[in-house]
Amino acid sequence: MKTEDLGMLILTLKHKDSGFYLVEAPDNPTMDDLALKITVAMGQERKRTAVIDFAERAQQGKSVSRFVQDAVNEKPDVQVFFLRNMELIGENEDKQKYLGNLNHARERIYNLKRNFIFMVYPYFADLLRQYALDLLSWVPHKYQFESGHITPKEFAKSVQLVENVRFIGDKDRRYIKELIELYEAQLDESSDDLAYRIENILKPLADLYEQYDDYAREIPIREQIAEFYKSSESDDYANALFSLGAAYLNMNSGYSSDYIEKAIYYLQEALKKYPREKEPLKWANTMTSLASAYYERIHGDRSDNIEQAISCYRQISEMMGHDTKTLEAATIKMNLANAYMNRIRGDRSKNIEFAIHLYKQALEVRTRETMPEKWATTMTNLAEAFRNRMMGDRAENIETAIRFCRQSLEVMRRETMPVEWAKTEMNMGLAYLSRVRGDRAENIEESIRCFEKALEVMARDTMPLDWSLATTNLATAHYFRIRGNRADNIETAICLYMQTLEIRTRDAMPIEWAETMINLATAYANRIQGDRAENMEKSIHCYKHAMDVFTRDNMPVEWAQTTNNLANAYANRILGNHADNIQEAIDLCKQALEIRTRHDMPVEWAVTKINLAHAFSEL
Repeated sequence: MKTEDLGMLILTLKHKDSGFYLVEAPDNPTMDDLALKITVAMGQERKRTAVIDFAERAQQGKSVSRFVQDAVNEKPDVQVFFLRNMELIGENEDKQKYLGNLNHARERIYNLKRNFIFMVYPYFADLLRQYALDLLSWVPHKYQFESGHITPKEFAKSVQLVENVRFIGDKDRRYIKELIELYEAQLDESSDDLAYRIENILKPLADLYEQYDDYAREIPIREQIAEFYKSSESDDYANALFSLGAAYLNMNSGYSSDYIEKAIYYLQEALKKYPREKEPLKWANTMTSLASAYYERIHGDRSDNIEQAISCYRQISEMMGHDTKTLEAATIKMNLANAYMNRIRGDRSKNIEFAIHLYKQALEVRTRETMPEKWATTMTNLAEAFRNRMMGDRAENIETAIRFCRQSLEVMRRETMPVEWAKTEMNMGLAYLSRVRGDRAENIEESIRCFEKALEVMARDTMPLDWSLATTNLATAHYFRIRGNRADNIETAICLYMQTLEIRTRDAMPIEWAETMINLATAYANRIQGDRAENMEKSIHCYKHAMDVFTRDNMPVEWAQTTNNLANAYANRILGNHADNIQEAIDLCKQALEIRTRHDMPVEWAVTKINLAHAFSEL
């Protein structure tokens, strides 16, 4: 018996609120031993287990979905159910029909939001692959055990063994790939019946591609499905449009803004066929995806796009009414909070306070005891909000952010939640970089360690956007680094910023590209190595490039800040006529003050006024 498989299963169950798991074992004693070990482990996590014995279903003659639902309703406080004796069927029940019913019951069982462990013999697993392949496509976790008993010592080591596994997802992805290959093999063998091909092969295959994150292969299949249903104008067509829009939304990786535009188009088309009054759930799901698309949109005015996203989330909240304690309501509050964190319009400090309020409301539902993963994710977002908070004591806000990140990491583990773990490490790194209390040099060193940890997961090949963000943060930490050689630190920062521009291109990620150009400009302006005059020219060049994106009309705040920085660069310029450079600095400061008014931006106004005074003193 492979004890590491048991460790993987236990670790997954600890951190998952719901899902399907397939456990193959050759005999009942082995299944009993596995169930006992899992029950003990779940007890340590305060998660209760129970058995759903299908031998009783055969006696009662209930349908599969009704039998499972009744069993769950009888034990509402149980989080993990073992489905046993699934091989047993009623006397007058056809085996193939039974397996077909089991296959069709998958959605109703899944929607019960529990962890279901299908404990079956190997031969029955083969029958599932033959007659209930759609059910298996919903089971991303498969574990195979040989006959035997796990000793207490082996059991104690079983969870520890998975520490050597980088991602628990690697195991699940291998299983999904097996299912993909099974469906792909049927593409050439299927009949000429297009309707059968769509329902029984292409739809589940598209779903598997989605689970495998292979959106490039998912989209052409979704397009075939949508084209097939187009003439019918049925619910199937609306569903196909939604799935196609969602696929384009998932496909967006910063490489092409066209993906987001297509996502918005198909989601809006689906929305036309999902009336809010008649199809409230589908309408809400579509609105949620549409909000995400607007939130990530590159085309158009950024502030307009965020307002569109906020409008979508608010409409969903209105539809939910006073039902605010549900998981769905908590998720909408999370998304709305994220939008307010990045909102451009309105008072920045008030936007952040409202985001904090929404995160705290979400935590009333997403508790650590009932939803540890979602709780940890919400705590990470709340930490980011406190890190950026303007109201209250700045030093205390940063300490709160660090504390929340550490609490999140008590739940998030690299093996089970690698991406979330890395993002929390990055968030904590940013908090240490901004920390007021403690030793400044040590805080920066800690931030570098956090960013380097995040980059162990956020690889350039597999997560290019996250890699570029983490690398940018690491560059900034090196720029501000106190320990080590100052000149070397700035060179490291410049090198890292330049690397990120290979991903953060102007066409694909214009805002991030412009932000990186500003970072480079600052680094060149303070560079120690190289020719001072040439460094200042590079700094001016980078600022001007950034202003091609940060225009006064579209992004006035960013434009004003960049204009102020460019004024400083001209004030310190070595090449060219000194008087002309100072006059250019004065003119740029005056332009920046048209946005940085004393009333709207008092701190920024004061900074630019000081720069202007300095420039006048140089005339």
